[in-house]
Amino acid sequence: MAGETNLFLNNVLSMLLKRILVPSDYHEQVRAVKTMQKDDLTGLVDSLTDFAVDCATVDFRIETDNAKFTKILKTGQKE
Repeated sequence: MAGETNLFLNNVLSMLLKRILVPSDYHEQVRAVKTMQKDDLTGLVDSLTDFAVDCATVDFRIETDNAKFTKILKTGQKE
């Protein structure tokens, strides 16, 4: 049991010491996040990304001068 705990703590500490590089290209960013999630033994990355997505949710309305176009754009949007 103590060996498993030490292994876990070593993994957590090594993750904390790694520098996180954020690629400028969107597709590279997605790959970087997937790699972080794949390598995450703690489950922290998944929780943090869920939190970030929840915080990024923004209410908005779609309005145009063309009623038909507005209706098309609003299809599937929650009111």
